[in-house]
Amino acid sequence: MLENEYAVYDSHRAEFLRDHKDEFVVIKGELIIGFFKTEHEALEHMKEEQLGTFLVQRCVTIDNETAHYASRVVAFA
Repeated sequence: MLENEYAVYDSHRAEFLRDHKDEFVVIKGELIIGFFKTEHEALEHMKEEQLGTFLVQRCVTIDNETAHYASRVVAFA
């Protein structure tokens, strides 16, 4: 899922870092939708699109990429 979008991001990473470092790019298919200052702005721009059909990626070097995982902690008494 989103393999094409990640491939587009990777193939343009140097360009994105030069012109849009630390901004968020939105990619759908092979189309670069735009660049946004915040992740919230990027997602707001795509609110009419189905989640999972586009990529929002921060323009950072590979060394600065991080993965964010949501988790739940359940305490049993």
